[in-house]
Amino acid sequence: MRHSRTHLERAVERWNADTPPGTPVTVRTIFGRRVETVTASKASLVGDAAGVWLMGVRERCDLGRVVPA
Repeated sequence: MRHSRTHLERAVERWNADTPPGTPVTVRTIFGRRVETVTASKASLVGDAAGVWLMGVRERCDLGRVVPA
């Protein structure tokens, strides 16, 4: 399901209000593995994807794959 840009902007704003950099999180990798780590940045919107950088993860992760621990 594709979300509107406004919906994604609100999701990023909520994430940043509730999950500052350094927050423990769990991410589901593209291979289905769950990794516990911490956020390395605020979330941002790039094109039509909301994501966040995580410590020890080489790529920006979609917010849909990341949950606070």
